[in-house]
Amino acid sequence: CRADLRSGGRIYLETHAGRTLDVDKSEVRAGLAAHRPSQELTIANAAGGRIRCGDVVFLRARTGRYLDVDGVRVEARWDSRGRWQELIIETRGVEGGPVHSGDTVFLRAHTGKYIDVEGDVVRARWP
Repeated sequence: CRADLRSGGRIYLETHAGRTLDVDKSEVRAGLAAHRPSQELTIANAAGGRIRCGDVVFLRARTGRYLDVDGVRVEARWDSRGRWQELIIETRGVEGGPVHSGDTVFLRAHTGKYIDVEGDVVRARWP
């Protein structure tokens, strides 16, 4: 049984190629598959509690900064939540259904573009 994701929970985001998102200062890259401290993210939604498909979520790195999207760039520059830090979490499941550990997720930025990874480069390019 896979656990539901909850606001305030710690997560690792793995890419389709098995790499894990990694934050170094403000730079967000897809690093090695190991679960290192720089790869740990805290997920939160506005309501608290269970994370559901379609929720606006915020991802905070261990640096205390939230992932943000500016154009196509994905970085972690600010320690506050705002429009640029909002990500809509989607799964292949039912809208409003719970998101579980191990689910394949898609993150849509305020720009309407989804976060994608090519090699180790993390961007938000495709609608």
